[in-house]
Amino acid sequence: MKRESRVRWGHALGWPPKFLERDPDELVARILFVAHYGLHSLHVGVDQLAGLKGEHRRRVLELLEEHRIALVAAPRIGFFKQDEAATRRRVEEILPVIASLKDVFGISLIHLGAGPVHRFMADPSLPEQMDRLASGIAPLARECHGLGLRTAIENHGDYYVSDLVGLCRRVPHLGLFLDTGNCFLCGEKPLEAARDGAPFLFGGHFKDQKVRPRPEAKPLHFEVANSGLGEGHVPLREIYEVIVRNAPAGPPIELQIETFPQPWDDPIPEWERSVAFIRSLGSAEA
Repeated sequence: MKRESRVRWGHALGWPPKFLERDPDELVARILFVAHYGLHSLHVGVDQLAGLKGEHRRRVLELLEEHRIALVAAPRIGFFKQDEAATRRRVEEILPVIASLKDVFGISLIHLGAGPVHRFMADPSLPEQMDRLASGIAPLARECHGLGLRTAIENHGDYYVSDLVGLCRRVPHLGLFLDTGNCFLCGEKPLEAARDGAPFLFGGHFKDQKVRPRPEAKPLHFEVANSGLGEGHVPLREIYEVIVRNAPAGPPIELQIETFPQPWDDPIPEWERSVAFIRSLGSAEA
């Protein structure tokens, strides 16, 4: 297998209005946008897919097939928005929905987030958080694996990648969805985090950030701002090399651009520079 075939490039977020001008229907417009730029992956909610009906559903399916676009699908679970029994019920409810959508829509990966918690909280403590995530995710990851689906959890500015690597070790069939920019949000070095996470990595948000310390500010803080790919402080080229060399063999690594272009009302120049950057990495799928 050529190294270039390891990656399938797509887009996740954000969506300025100019990105959505190709059709009045937002999902159709998103598909047409990524297709226009030769990308083959899109982030979508499981509930959104389940709600597609009639002609709308038919058109979405036709476009996905025509443009060979795979979907990274996110179910709404809320591991910390309800008690553990309710989480189990929600997982039991969502699994048949995922099973019914998987082959029809070409879902390649199930994307999870922990929810409104973070590793620095005292209650629940970090070990308690990891226990609860392991308990809630294990049946989902197991059943999705049985469907031929990968399941991955994102570092969403809430946990160190090393925390989630520990979770992946505990939960069979769970992988990492690495957001390269979110590492800065909780004080990690992105390249070191990528090295930790790459052996467990199924996909990620390919995101850049511009950062600076603010020691004069009250309260003290570290400033993080979105950037076009290759224009900020995340060492994306080096991270890409780490990913393609060390991620598990198997289906393509789902790497999705996540950028919030500035200015928001004229986003195309920055977006096209970001696409040019991923093409410069040598991926045939870009």
